[in-house]
Amino acid sequence: MAAMHFSRSTHLYRASDQRHTDLDGAVTLLKGHAIKRGRDDAQLLPAEAISGEIAGGGSPTLRERIVGEYCICHFDGDDATFVSDPLSMVPLFYHEARDGTCIVTTRPRLIQALMPHLGFDYRSLAWQAIAFWPLGEDTLVSGIRRVPQGGWLGITDSGVLVHERPLSYLNRQDGGEMRAQLDRDPERVLDRVVGDMAASLRAVFDTGARVNLALTGGRDSRAIAALATMPGPLPPTLSAFSNGVRDHPDVVVGRSVADAIGAEFTNNVPKPSSFSSGDIFRQRLGAVFRYDGMLPIWDGGGGPGHLARGPAPRPRG
Repeated sequence: MAAMHFSRSTHLYRASDQRHTDLDGAVTLLKGHAIKRGRDDAQLLPAEAISGEIAGGGSPTLRERIVGEYCICHFDGDDATFVSDPLSMVPLFYHEARDGTCIVTTRPRLIQALMPHLGFDYRSLAWQAIAFWPLGEDTLVSGIRRVPQGGWLGITDSGVLVHERPLSYLNRQDGGEMRAQLDRDPERVLDRVVGDMAASLRAVFDTGARVNLALTGGRDSRAIAALATMPGPLPPTLSAFSNGVRDHPDVVVGRSVADAIGAEFTNNVPKPSSFSSGDIFRQRLGAVFRYDGMLPIWDGGGGPGHLARGPAPRPRG
């Protein structure tokens, strides 16, 4: 039994794009976003295209051919396979009942709702207030486990099997060729990686979704801004913003980067801050409610919101 929320539209997908049933009755479900990169381009994959990828190479090797932040489940007859991106940016949780029933979901509290006898595991929750990061495989509920990063989960008549895979490409058994390429010509490998990243961004831009890029004084956001300009003219659907008072370093840098790439820029000035215990408690409660008491690495899905429905900014020049 799989319980994952696929019904809502996101920035990049309609609700119908996230589920597919083929002519043989095999079902493929997607949460998050998946991108397949070709030699010179990349494309955003809906569930129907992912189903074709699985038929061509199987679920376990799917991550060798796509990138993104995603969770995919595929049902074919009595078998089921559940795959997250290598870093588990969209984590998977599962519970195997005594009668052999296995429930797999992206929301652990949903399993608890179906299995109300499962109690909270306060000991495994204790580290979250300190680490603010998903550590280990325990969850807030006893009996519910998280599929380890780099792993995938398969269900057959023989039972449930969790497969673990090394996280680093360089540590994989088949990673020797990449290590050899890095030794021979690191610049060529770097050029290829940068080109792949730019192609993935272009695949997102080509959907026509409104993209609002956060800019700070850090290297990450500036690198993304640079990558956005590589494949061609800046898309009219891209705008930029920085949070902070007008003379904050992040805002100063963000404005200058936006001007340099020709993007519309917004400075979001925060309201007066409060560090009262009540405000902090409300903020933490919000995080606990949204993520069922677990702290994911990142939630890149998002709803379409008013920005995605609003008109795109006019192109400059």
